[in-house]
Amino acid sequence: MLPCALAQRLVKECEHVKTLRTAVAVKKYFQETGIKKCMFPLHPRLLPGCDFTKMVGQDVMHDEDGGTIPHDGAIDIRAWIKKKYFTFQELEAQLAQVKKSNPACTIPKFNPCILKKGKTLRMKCAQAHDYMTYSKALFLPLLKDMADTDPNWRAWRIHIKYHKLMLQPKFTRAEVAKLDTLIKKHQRKCDATLPPPLALSCLPHLSPPRLPLSGTSGRLVPPSSPSTTS
Repeated sequence: MLPCALAQRLVKECEHVKTLRTAVAVKKYFQETGIKKCMFPLHPRLLPGCDFTKMVGQDVMHDEDGGTIPHDGAIDIRAWIKKKYFTFQELEAQLAQVKKSNPACTIPKFNPCILKKGKTLRMKCAQAHDYMTYSKALFLPLLKDMADTDPNWRAWRIHIKYHKLMLQPKFTRAEVAKLDTLIKKHQRKCDATLPPPLALSCLPHLSPPRLPLSGTSGRLVPPSSPSTTS
């Protein structure tokens, strides 16, 4: 759910669009605000104090579900098949078994193109979220004893931890610090064993000074807020 104040601003902006008389004016408005044309609106008129050149938009869907998850997932699958832990056909069979046991699972069938270097998993953001959610059920039966020592899986386990933490509606300062630590740890694991994921380079570490909290436990607030810590 959107915070009440932001929801009110969005309603106000929608009302403003109705007053525009020409298609040119509407197009100009969309370009100025970022609405419709961008992944998420970061215009100061909607998010006062937000400077997207200095802070990251809190958009797990695009940073993770549409970024790191399908990117890292494809790298992992290629590595495991190359190491002969399982075949592509065995992966497809295991996915079918997972979906049979979990009817709510929406992970699509894997496209063979992911076996080519540079390709990512072909799935929507909601499907990528399910990929993360059911990844243990999907891969542990295939990796078997190798899961304890495989560097790709060890990095993925850290990814699961920080992704779960990112989805919380509230953060304590300790949790923000923990999230920062997990993201850095995941990056080190990836850098040590894999080509550095391009998507991760777009995800700044969420350190407490950059994303301060309102009080000891509460929602993240813009840096310009009086409650900002140094």
